[in-house]
Amino acid sequence: MSKNPPKRIEDRDPKKVAFGIRVRTIREQKGFTQADLGRMIGLSENSVVQYETGRAVPKSLNFERLAEALGVSSRYLLTGDSPEEVAKAQTAPELRALEILRRIPASQQSAAVDALQALAAAITLKK
Repeated sequence: MSKNPPKRIEDRDPKKVAFGIRVRTIREQKGFTQADLGRMIGLSENSVVQYETGRAVPKSLNFERLAEALGVSSRYLLTGDSPEEVAKAQTAPELRALEILRRIPASQQSAAVDALQALAAAITLKK
C-alpha cells in the first residue's frame, strides 16, 4: 500500500476533502495566509496545504491547535456542525440511541442503523 495520497481530488477521501475545505474557508475568512496559519500552529506552510487539499489530516494535538488558531470548536472543524446544530441533535432520545449504538460492535453498527431506518420508515408510514 502506497503512503502517497491520491493526486486527483476525486480520488481522495471525501471526509478529508470536506475537512480541508472547512480549514481553507475559515482561514480565508480570518484573513490568514497558509504560512500564517502554519506559524500559528507550529507547522510548515506545506502541512497546511496538505490539510486544505485533503491529502492529510492533522494528528490530535495539531488538530486542537488548528481549531484554536481558527477560532472554531474541534467538533465544527471535524464535522462542520455548528453549535446550534449540535444542540438540536442532542435530545434525550437521540442521546439514548447513540449510547445504544455505541454498545454494538463496530462491525454491526451499520446493520443497526439500517434496522433503525427501516423502523423509522414503518412508523412514518403509520402516520
